[in-house]
Amino acid sequence: MEAKLCEENRVADDILDCPEDGLHGGEDEVENEDTTQPEEDSPELNLDQKFLKTVLEHVRHFVSMAGKPAWQIAALDCVTTCLDLLGSTPGQLPGEKQETILPLVHQVWQPLHLLFKSNNIFVVEKAFRCLRVIGEHARDFVHKRTVTDVLPPLLTFFKSLEIMVKERHKQKTLAANQSRRILAEMVSGLWDLLVLLELEPLETDPLIDLLVNHIKDKEGGGGDTTSFLKPKRSLDANILQLKLQHPITS
Repeated sequence: MEAKLCEENRVADDILDCPEDGLHGGEDEVENEDTTQPEEDSPELNLDQKFLKTVLEHVRHFVSMAGKPAWQIAALDCVTTCLDLLGSTPGQLPGEKQETILPLVHQVWQPLHLLFKSNNIFVVEKAFRCLRVIGEHARDFVHKRTVTDVLPPLLTFFKSLEIMVKERHKQKTLAANQSRRILAEMVSGLWDLLVLLELEPLETDPLIDLLVNHIKDKEGGGGDTTSFLKPKRSLDANILQLKLQHPITS
């Protein structure tokens, strides 16, 4: 009887004895398994997105062919169209993840921003159209880059166009006519770009100052600048009005 009692006490002690490692390791593992979230896989691209992505990856290399302006212009048209179409597909809209379009914009940006230093006015015109599309679909990505990489050479380009338009002996040449056309389109597009990128006053001031002081109207013959300079934001309109009322003489 006494031996049986001792055996029962020993079994009870074994049950109550907690090992050094504890008895809760298994529960912790189960809890960790429950709280660990599997990583979300990127959604598979649809056929349109795959096609546009493939085209962009191949055509973007021709944008930097400085010795072949015709190839550059054709490549810029293709890149601009593909980015615009891709930016309208599921998952690539502003505010969404944009896991496909943003890397492609990053790849295109390096050769694109260098084109604003080109001497070919038609190449710069196409590059500006591409910039507007990128600004529409990837504003946050190109905001700072536009201010630092594009606006300085763009100011220089506007000045060269203004000189081309104003030189009397060239006013009836094809170059002068094309310069007037490009100048008018780019100034109109510039106001749209300021809206898309939401540029600050200190960033827009040099552009507006140049437009007021160096570009009188789209025909280059002087006159009322307000018929040519039509800002889309009240902020830009206020800066323009201030400069028109208090012009800076050089």
